[in-house]
Amino acid sequence: MKNLYFTLCSSIALLSACSSGSGTDTTQSGNKLNNQVSQQQLTTTHVFANDAGNMGDINTAGTTLTAQTGLVSGMALDYDAHKTSTETATFAISKGADGEAVMIVDGVTYNFVSGDRLSDGSGYNTTKNPDFNKLTDDLIYLTPYGGENLASALDANNSNYLQVWEYGVDSPDATVAKHGFAVVGAQTAFADVAGNAAATYSGSAELKLVPVNGYSTQVLREILVRGELGMSVDFLSESISGNLNSLSYTNGVGTSPSDLSGTVSLDATDINANGEFAGVMSPDQAFQQQFGLDAEDKGSYSGGLFGPEANQIGGTMGLTSSKFTGYGYFTADKDPAK
Repeated sequence: MKNLYFTLCSSIALLSACSSGSGTDTTQSGNKLNNQVSQQQLTTTHVFANDAGNMGDINTAGTTLTAQTGLVSGMALDYDAHKTSTETATFAISKGADGEAVMIVDGVTYNFVSGDRLSDGSGYNTTKNPDFNKLTDDLIYLTPYGGENLASALDANNSNYLQVWEYGVDSPDATVAKHGFAVVGAQTAFADVAGNAAATYSGSAELKLVPVNGYSTQVLREILVRGELGMSVDFLSESISGNLNSLSYTNGVGTSPSDLSGTVSLDATDINANGEFAGVMSPDQAFQQQFGLDAEDKGSYSGGLFGPEANQIGGTMGLTSSKFTGYGYFTADKDPAK
């Protein structure tokens, strides 16, 4: 029996830095498991924007940004039983000396090469036509989200303070494959913004819903919910809250979006000294009824402030019910002062 573990970042992939590291490297030919695979012990120190600058500066420096292990959760898929459940993994990323991305998942390093780039520049994929129904391919992929492609995400002039990456690892000689979202960037030290005037943020969010039972293929059974995001930060009370509205969804890859009733609340929660937060995600009754969720079915969200002046917000979401396991991400930019 082979289990597929979809890594669900139901909490933010809060960044930290370590050197690109050393270890025992195993070289494999071709664009499957790509060049070097090494076991590494990741560190979990934070990187702040007042020291590291923006993503362009981080790309230039080749800094490795690490998703803290305690704030990453996952989704396990058992193909034989057609069931999904939650699981955990670690994620890290850096820009290599050759200009391509270096990804670390559960301590194993995957060095992407130029031949892994998709023809449209949207991301890396070592298998151009994977079979999502079986664990028979060497499938390793990495895709920037939030309106970026590889060129902009790895650009030395990237002025953003955060990035969203979707990643996946699957090999026929392994017992698990892993998939998920990670949000990385240059965090805000809250002491630098404590006492600032309250601010609002506008952005977007995506939440993938996969059936707990009867899952047969990612392509046909995945529901993708999208919405507009509004968030509010009170720097005096050190709290944050938000709301998802103008929702739509697609049922299966390649289908047209349909309007979705309801809203999803990101309930108020505290912000810590590292600019991080974690709270409850509450879909309203209309949203719950759309997908047959129970009244008590809620989720979680967590994230962080990014940039020297809390310029951006990013994080991840998770939803687990008797019917669905869900995972997603959100990002937002600070609105102009009124």
